[in-house]
Amino acid sequence: MKGKATEKREVATVMCHYYGYRKTAAEEEARRRREEEERRRREEAARRERREKETRERELVRA
Repeated sequence: MKGKATEKREVATVMCHYYGYRKTAAEEEARRRREEEERRRREEAARRERREKETRERELVRA
């Protein structure tokens, strides 16, 4: 009996041959994880920026 990772790798290899891709499932997963992490970092930075802006505006209103 084969493991799930082996099956996924075989499917990815077949897809590579069929579509002409050269990437393995592991490379694809790593890229997807990297993009997800980058997106999360950008969203967090945008949230932080909004929070700081709101704080500055509140301080200006108080002054």
